[in-house]
Amino acid sequence: MSQDQLNSVSDDWKKQTKHISFQNGNNAPSLSSNLLNIYSQNYEGEINLSQFPNLRRISFNNNVQVNNFECIDISENMELSKIVLNESSAAFPLRNSNCKLLIKERQLSQVVVFYHKLKYANNTSYWIEKYKLLGKQEVLPYAFVENGKKMEQLEAEIEKLNQSIAEKDQQIESLKKENEQTPTLSQFKELVEIVFSPNTDLDFNSLKKEIKELKLKFYLPYFQKEKDAFTKLITDAKEKAGTHLEKFLGLLLQIQKQIIERQQESDSFAQGQLSAYQIILQEKLEYDELQKLLNEQKKLLALEEQLRFLQSNTEDLSN
Repeated sequence: MSQDQLNSVSDDWKKQTKHISFQNGNNAPSLSSNLLNIYSQNYEGEINLSQFPNLRRISFNNNVQVNNFECIDISENMELSKIVLNESSAAFPLRNSNCKLLIKERQLSQVVVFYHKLKYANNTSYWIEKYKLLGKQEVLPYAFVENGKKMEQLEAEIEKLNQSIAEKDQQIESLKKENEQTPTLSQFKELVEIVFSPNTDLDFNSLKKEIKELKLKFYLPYFQKEKDAFTKLITDAKEKAGTHLEKFLGLLLQIQKQIIERQQESDSFAQGQLSAYQIILQEKLEYDELQKLLNEQKKLLALEEQLRFLQSNTEDLSN
């Protein structure tokens, strides 16, 4: 309700407003001498004050109900310099709420928070006004925001980027190893000279069989390693998807397998099915996670095809 009232204010009022006062009541917003009064009997949810470019002060009347307030975004209010938590002596309204401010770091030393604190002296209690910089006070929690994103969101994105970089590094290392294992032109020539050297009896089928068996010997451990890694990806994805989405994960992998085996990459219906299952699964799984799973499945299917080729040729040569 609070954000709706702020949104309903005219653009002209938004530019004129330098002070917003949150009041208790049902009245419509009113503007007087750059002071915008906002009324509600129960402030709740999140509010964003970025629409008020000249805002310098925010204040809360003592009797406003703000227990359901979640956060106030002031990160774009670069002119803001004062937050008054209560306009007269008494417990300030935000004391019992879970509300926090969304700010930019520079505002820690720019915004001053005013509030009243109960003081005891000589068997007498009285209220005194206190004020501290936002970064020094402890009565109002805050969280940093950058480009409209909370710090925890940015940290999560950074973590995801770091994971992506680590995966790319692993791929680069894997390619380096493959490159090291690939014979150079000079090495290949050397092999040819050995095989076709003079006075050498060459049994082509026997040589072919031995080469296939040798390659299969080194290929099987690599294949098993990739298969185990893919199996773990599926297990992790199933746990994250939960029982009600697990079947859609199976259907997603089944559809892609059919697309690859039947060479239906350009089939719009098959691709539509694939996209539909991805959309359903994004309720629990990130898009990048699904893409990684599909890419690894595609890679494993190619490895399985290569394995069948090596095994079939080896068996044929043995007969």
